[in-house]
Amino acid sequence: MAVVLSNQEQLELFRNAKLTASSVKIYCDDEHFFAELQRKRIKYHPLNEFRLQPQWNDINAWGCQTACRWITASKEGGFFKTIDFASVFYLFFSHLLVQGLKNLHYARRIVENPDVRRVAVFDTVAPNVFPEFSGNGFLNYFLKQLAETKGKETIILRSVASARSELVRVPKSGWVKALVEKSYAFFVRPGCKPSLWVYGSLMHLESLLPELKRQKVPFFYYNQELNIDQLKFSIWHRIPYYIRSSFPEAQVLPSVDFVKEKSCEIHAALEHAAAKGLFIYQGFDLSDFVKTQIFGRIEETLQRYVPLMTDYDTVLREIPVTGLLTDEDYALRGGFLAAFLQSRNVKTYCVSHANTAVDFKIPEQDRAFGGSTTFVQSAYERDNYAARGWRPENFIVTGTPRYDRLSRFEKTGAPFFRRKLRLLYCTNSSVTEKHYPDNYGYLGQAIYSTEIVTRPAADASFEAIKGLPIELWLKPHNLENIGEWESYVTRSGALPQVKFLRKKTTILSYFADCDAMILSYWSSALIEAALAHMPVLFVDINNLGRPSLAAYESKGFCRIVKNAGQLRSEIESLCRSGSGVALQSSHDVEYYLGKADGMASFRVAKVIREMLHPKAEIL
Repeated sequence: MAVVLSNQEQLELFRNAKLTASSVKIYCDDEHFFAELQRKRIKYHPLNEFRLQPQWNDINAWGCQTACRWITASKEGGFFKTIDFASVFYLFFSHLLVQGLKNLHYARRIVENPDVRRVAVFDTVAPNVFPEFSGNGFLNYFLKQLAETKGKETIILRSVASARSELVRVPKSGWVKALVEKSYAFFVRPGCKPSLWVYGSLMHLESLLPELKRQKVPFFYYNQELNIDQLKFSIWHRIPYYIRSSFPEAQVLPSVDFVKEKSCEIHAALEHAAAKGLFIYQGFDLSDFVKTQIFGRIEETLQRYVPLMTDYDTVLREIPVTGLLTDEDYALRGGFLAAFLQSRNVKTYCVSHANTAVDFKIPEQDRAFGGSTTFVQSAYERDNYAARGWRPENFIVTGTPRYDRLSRFEKTGAPFFRRKLRLLYCTNSSVTEKHYPDNYGYLGQAIYSTEIVTRPAADASFEAIKGLPIELWLKPHNLENIGEWESYVTRSGALPQVKFLRKKTTILSYFADCDAMILSYWSSALIEAALAHMPVLFVDINNLGRPSLAAYESKGFCRIVKNAGQLRSEIESLCRSGSGVALQSSHDVEYYLGKADGMASFRVAKVIREMLHPKAEIL
């Protein structure tokens, strides 16, 4: 018999069923639970992504390709003629398909083991609300399906507790904040002239908005709730800034009709795709899995969009919106806003803010995602989007506006003016994060965030700098993890050489003060450091061997080190010379990095102006 245990509740159910550990082959898919099993001296076989490393690219490509093919099939079938929900859901649908295939592979390895004649399966009460999911729930679903197909006895272990997962609700504003917002809205009312709607993070749009104003592109900055940083920026630059309460009281849409109509349409579109065989993977039909485990509670997801539609309709009634500028049109909220406005024939624009490299590529004919004109830093970034399913013709290589500053900054002090070399260590968020069955994303990426990668890389970095004239400036991806890193560094003995960066800002703010960078996971920081001519040492203790990273290194943009000794040798070389790696041809530089001339904001604004206001004059 085989069973997968993921938590204490399952262990109790397993024990209550009088199934002794000695007669059962036990697997565990959650590293958080390993210690408990070890404490109880229960032998188990761990399940994690590394066991599927040869299949990573195949699984990732199939997930992206299938989500794209659903977009195409839905259009061909006449679905989503108003709001294109196949595109709104594309990114998370592809991620959930990837997670589904991962667990299908796990289940196959367990069920197809000739020594396994019976399988114990935990029966969850209900599927989760899209895009939430339970990796262990997926695994038990496939264990049951495969065991029944193979004619193996299935023992169902039912839980009394509900396994339902609810969407995270945004807490209501406190009375002080509500009062401030109401007061702001009283004095600031929206104008009525045709304008571009700007919606997104100030971090990604800060340098672009003044340029839009300089090029006489009328626009307004919008956020549902009052954001103090956005407000201060808007006041300083005299930019119209509106929030939800700036507009008249919205007329509530008939939510029941909308949710019922769209949920029926989504299920019909899935049935249409299933009939075309879109959800068959290596002979296994995942149609039921997609309909029940991924989209089984889609009504609750759609209900979330009703108040947003009400807000967006109110904005459109008050302002003749000429276009949308955002920093993401692929996640649920930004994707829905873009699709909603596209259904009203409003042009949408997206400024890319993340340069992700992948090692898979879906066929060109299947690339179907993307209704916005998207601005990217380089052809390399464009090609990586296309590899995942974006339509490449929608991209314009302009450069990334927030990188304009990198062409202008100067070092505050070269190494020979200081006694110590400064290394910027951009760590992933956590040094103790365990492998978790509910991680989103592509296989081979989330694994870089777990301690199986981050801890050896950190240990190698601290060991490599011992005794060297080095200041290690450590900045976690998320500042809330700074305490965890402080504790870990203290225990390592490296504290005297480490400075913790606590300021809530981007890493670009520290480039001028640092001489080189250390990384252990693929990040946009790899591109940003190259734009700033900063040497990068990529620590790959696990020897994951990503082809995309190897290709990037071959062009001279970074150096990959496999252990503390190699890292120390590279650091010693930097201490002596202070120089980076010589780059290859200028063609390689432009392909990977773009023009890097500080003119990205100008080019992006120019494209928008010429498309929306071709007769506008530039000051």
